[in-house]
Amino acid sequence: MNFGDYAAQKGLCEDLDEGKFSYPVVYCLAHHPEYRGHLLGVFRQRPTSTSSNGSSPPLSKECKAHLTACLKKSGAFDKTLDCLRDLERELEGEIGRLERAAGEANPMLRLCLAKLSVKGIARVE
Repeated sequence: MNFGDYAAQKGLCEDLDEGKFSYPVVYCLAHHPEYRGHLLGVFRQRPTSTSSNGSSPPLSKECKAHLTACLKKSGAFDKTLDCLRDLERELEGEIGRLERAAGEANPMLRLCLAKLSVKGIARVE
């Protein structure tokens, strides 16, 4: 599944709609105080009442565009990708260690990791 398919299935910036403090948001807040007011201001203004399906209405496209621009400028997306790549390398090493300890390859575990791989994902331009 590519990013476009994922976004179509999951919804664009759904974490922002839900006011979740995802890794990129936390990174941006911690390392770029100049964007703190933008992010926290939107999160604080989220309606407390929910719709019949139990969720708040989504943010406007303009609001999402502004917040994602802040995250991009802060380097939060690239930092997230770096973190995911580091974790993937650690998992590859751990799978290798487990295979050596078991004395046999584990192709299913390697296939699972390959499906989750971020190696082909380009940095945000």
